[in-house]
Amino acid sequence: MIASNKAWTAARERKATRDLGQAARHPTDGFDMAYFGDARYIGWGGGVPVVVEGMVVGAVAVSGPPEAEDMVLASTGGHGHFGNFIFPLIMPILGAGAMQ
Repeated sequence: MIASNKAWTAARERKATRDLGQAARHPTDGFDMAYFGDARYIGWGGGVPVVVEGMVVGAVAVSGPPEAEDMVLASTGGHGHFGNFIFPLIMPILGAGAMQ
């Protein structure tokens, strides 16, 4: 569920979930994501949008390992080359083994 929410947030906001989370926690300009009106918004690292020709076409998200690993794995999936596949809106990856 967390990976799905990360992917949804990254696609919806067109930015990495970590960036959104950092902005929300900013000491002076921070905000409560609850005001977005949807419980799926999440600010933990590990969700990245997939951009093709300047347009967000989906997102890749990872949850399970530590957050730093989630971010590396998601970034690899979001910027990697996987043939001619177009990623769906939500593509949760449960760990490195899921990509083998």
